[in-house]
Amino acid sequence: MRTFAPILCLLVACSPTIDGKGAGDSGLTTVDGADGADGADGTDGTEPDPDPVPDTAVWEGSRTFSVDARYDDYDCEGDTVAESGVELTSGGVYEAMMEACPLCDHVYEVQVERDEACGWIPLETTIWRGLVLGEGSAQVYRFSEDGGRVEIDDLDLAATFDGFSLTYDYVGAEEWWGQIDIDGQLAFPETQVAAE
Repeated sequence: MRTFAPILCLLVACSPTIDGKGAGDSGLTTVDGADGADGADGTDGTEPDPDPVPDTAVWEGSRTFSVDARYDDYDCEGDTVAESGVELTSGGVYEAMMEACPLCDHVYEVQVERDEACGWIPLETTIWRGLVLGEGSAQVYRFSEDGGRVEIDDLDLAATFDGFSLTYDYVGAEEWWGQIDIDGQLAFPETQVAAE
């Protein structure tokens, strides 16, 4: 029987063993059955999906106007007006706004969908806004022009910002009949950047 061992090994493809494992078994931990050959870091070799980030170049939001007036004729339960705009990054208007608000991270020219709210509150159809964005909070500013000079007013210095959505509120004009309460919201669309 001893003389047939080499022939038997050839017939059944015998292979030497290393620590009790056949030579075809490297002893490496496999990833998807590939002995870690797909990627040097043990992944499948593909790039991870990029993390979504807010596209702060786009202003998409609205303001809701409410009035609890002294006279019922002036009451307004809440009229929502849509707004859309783009971030300014150059030009004379941009430079004037950044001079008025050097802390602003972003400044915008925004188009308002109509020129009135609640049927009687006049609205500007083009407005300018500035934002200072932080972790969990934001500051919202309004720009206006007075005699050729850019003026700035704070609308809400304690706005809420979750990274994509921003909510703020402020009081509009206060007249003999009451005041206008304004709730604003802004939602930045998602974009993606490559993971570092």
